[in-house]
This record gives sequence, structure tokens and C-alpha cells, in this order.
Amino acid sequence: MKTLTPDFINKPGSVSVAFNPAVVGLGWLARYSIDVLPSSFPDSDIVWSIAQGTGNVVFIGGNTGRSVVVRGNAEGDFKLEVTIGNPIAPLSPKPYILGKVLTETVTPLHFFIITLNGIPSLAANKVAAEAKIDLWVANANHKGRQLAMSFTKASVTYLERPEWFNITNDAHYAEMFSYTNNVGGLEIYCVNTLDTPATLGVSSVQNPFSSPEPDWGIALAAHAWDTTLMHEILHACGLEDITTRLLGTELVSEYLVGADNWSGGAGTGYYPSDLTHSNLVNRLVMCQGSNERGDIPFGEVRGWGLNEYPQSDHSRPSFKLVGFHPSRMNRNPRH
Repeated sequence: MKTLTPDFINKPGSVSVAFNPAVVGLGWLARYSIDVLPSSFPDSDIVWSIAQGTGNVVFIGGNTGRSVVVRGNAEGDFKLEVTIGNPIAPLSPKPYILGKVLTETVTPLHFFIITLNGIPSLAANKVAAEAKIDLWVANANHKGRQLAMSFTKASVTYLERPEWFNITNDAHYAEMFSYTNNVGGLEIYCVNTLDTPATLGVSSVQNPFSSPEPDWGIALAAHAWDTTLMHEILHACGLEDITTRLLGTELVSEYLVGADNWSGGAGTGYYPSDLTHSNLVNRLVMCQGSNERGDIPFGEVRGWGLNEYPQSDHSRPSFKLVGFHPSRMNRNPRH
């Protein structure tokens, strides 16, 4: 069963890595876990193996129990399979978890804090404003462990631009995003408020912004959640929004989450049998409307975009790119 809220352990150098990630960094450690009931079922009868990609990952500290640790050993795909019970007659089909080992990417983040009469948009003073930025970057690094991505606060620039302090229209976005380009990383513009009180962040890759030059950037409001920066960074990587709207109480299934996020069959998948698809989507980093967002899955998950509505009662949501995809996602974004 895939745990959707990331947990963290340490890799060499005290950099944390995610629980059940889609991607394992080369040389990093990652923990994978499965729930087996009853709790009295012995760990010794839960045996993990590398069904595909032998040599791409290696077990650290053994391969039995409800939780195991692997190290990314060589770039490439892998499949962890779990034998539960008597090896002669184990649970069938066997649960499995897919993964991929990739070299870490490092994305420099260049912050531009808009000021009004010398007061930063994010807080009452520069010390507090940069402390908030540090929290946002730390959260992005935690979430990025699931993709072998990391981020650095490369620079902080204060801009006395009263017209950008509170963004009220698309022209302000275009002007602000055009302030600079080709910074060698991502441009993060920090303002007091965006166009609506509910808007926490905006990426220029979203409508109505379509031209990559020179109007690329990310805008964050002062009240943005800890998860908002990573959400907007993933837009820069090519991922899409998804919402829980109109998903109802339908239970999660392979049809809804895609084969790469499923595992074996009914009762042996990543997810508990009573988990609704709406609750699952609510946990995705690309979901709008929750600060609980933590999971970055593989590829696509079915759901509605921000401005989509079903055409009839029989309409089904389409797939949205909300997770790692080897050819459709850019893990090394630059503005």
C-alpha cells in the first residue's frame, strides 16, 4: 500500500529522502513500505525482492518486513515485489511498487521580493521575509526528494515596485515576469496579494501566459502555503493542476490512478480499499485547495482541471499529468 504523506529518512550528507518515492536519486536511500494485516502477521513472512532492474537498487539492512530501505545504485527502472505468506502459496497477485533511479538535479531559485515604502511584501522586515522563503525552499526540497530534485536559494533581490505589490490584472503579471530572464534557474516573485484573495501562487506556464520569452516566472502571495512553491515549480516542470471537485465518493481504482500507480490487483494495490479517489487526489502536490498535499505519483491521475466541468452525468474525468513522466516532465526547469 503506497503511503501518500511523505515521511523522511536521511541519506549520506544528512539530506532527507521521501517515503515510497517515484524516483530514487542515484546514491540516495529511499524507504518503501506496505501494510499487512493483522498486525501480528510476522515480518519474517513479508519478503521483498527486486523483480526487475536488478542492480539499479540494492537493499540496505535486509529485505524482510513491512518496511525496507534501498539505495539507488545505477540509473534505470526497477520493480520491487512483495511475497506475503508461505512462499509456496503466497498472496496472489503479489503486490509491487515501481520506481526509477535518476541522478539528482539542482535548480537555483532566484527570489525577487516586492517592497512598498521599503516594507517587504512577505513580512514586516527583511529578516522575517527571508525566513519565510527559507521555509518554502525547505518544503520544496522535502517534496523534491520524490523526484530526485533539489533546490537552492541562489539570490534574493528587493524591488521597490508599488505597482506590483498587489497584483490586480494580467498586465501586472506580464510586466513583473518580464523584469529579467535567463537567470540560470527559476524566477520567484514574492508579492503581497495576487489577483484574488484565494490565489496563493501563479506560474507563467498557465493561461493566460503562453509565451516562454521573456514572460516566464512564478509569483507567490505573502499568505502562500508551505506547499505552494513546490506546486508552482512543478508547473514549470510541465505538470498540471487537478482538483477534487465533482469526484464524489467513488473508490480509487487502477482506472482512476493509472497502471503505474497500481499494484497487482484488487486488495493488493497501493491504496486501502476504502480510500475515495477524492481523498487520494487531495493528497497530490498538484491538487488545488489543500495544504495537506504531499504525494508526487507516477505520470497521470484522472481528475478535473481548474476550469473543467463534466458535460453530462456520465462524463468521466480525463488523465492529468500530476507526477513523474520520463519524457513529458522537465526535472531541470529554467526561466
